[in-house]
Amino acid sequence: MYKERNHIKVFVSSTVYDFESQLDMVYSTLDGYGHDVMMSHKGTIPLDSKLSNLENCLNA
Repeated sequence: MYKERNHIKVFVSSTVYDFESQLDMVYSTLDGYGHDVMMSHKGTIPLDSKLSNLENCLNA
């Protein structure tokens, strides 16, 4: 069933080592509710290598 997008941005910590499957489940669940999930593990946060992690997240 298609869920209408509500465009609520949800930032998820992306400590990926040993948590990939849990992050995938979190992403799928939030995306299924129509949220725009911001997670570097999924590539949904644009990264600029000239900026810090904090600056990249704030820009997203």
